[in-house]
Amino acid sequence: IKLLDEIPDERIRDAMHFLSNNLENSVSIEALAKQVNMSQYHFMRMFKAQAGTSPARYHTLLRIEKAKQLLERKQDIVDIAYDLGYSSQSHFSNVFVKTVGVTPRKYLQQHAKLN
Repeated sequence: IKLLDEIPDERIRDAMHFLSNNLENSVSIEALAKQVNMSQYHFMRMFKAQAGTSPARYHTLLRIEKAKQLLERKQDIVDIAYDLGYSSQSHFSNVFVKTVGVTPRKYLQQHAKLN
């Protein structure tokens, strides 16, 4: 995944900003493409080519990075799940495991050992 300043197209950067400012909301590709005034197909192609991943995956990665920060601040897992727009703690935990490789609780335990 590329950093924002590595993205050549302003519309794709705008979409990335929009996703990062809407971590607690699910965002449809249709709405995102409309937001940056592009067709869905063209938007998807350009986003993936420039960002290195799909908009949905990018949004998930942003949400999980935010979750890690909140876990490190000792925020409750249930609160994190709902604050980041997940429908349940189990859904959040499943996404976290698929992305990070460990459960949120295990991540927290590992982080606590490092500090």
